[in-house]
Amino acid sequence: MFVDVLLCTLAFSPLRPPFAPLGCSAPPHMRPASMSLVLTEENARQCLDDVQRDIGTLFGNSEQNRAVGITGAVEFVELDGPSVVVRLTGRFWHERSTVLARVESYLLERIPECVSVEALPEEEDDAQ
Repeated sequence: MFVDVLLCTLAFSPLRPPFAPLGCSAPPHMRPASMSLVLTEENARQCLDDVQRDIGTLFGNSEQNRAVGITGAVEFVELDGPSVVVRLTGRFWHERSTVLARVESYLLERIPECVSVEALPEEEDDAQ
């Protein structure tokens, strides 16, 4: 009975919007700890691959986007303590700062240990 009451309380919590199901799409504070990823190079790379697929129009992952010159990509560079360093390459529909903010939001939601996502300056992108 206690479990039933607890589950009912969680399901109708005022902290959880009614449209946010329990699971991966739940806000981070409502997601079970077992669904969060640990900050590792492998998990960071996987999340960067996932973000490019999930918000692909930002990166030019369709034939129509590439046809008009949108060829953006985000690449893993390194872990710098609790921060993920990335390289933004190509052209995007939005400003680099907007793209970086979307990528950062995506990673922070999935990897709570990550405190920030930083992009190499454009000069370093071109030099490497």
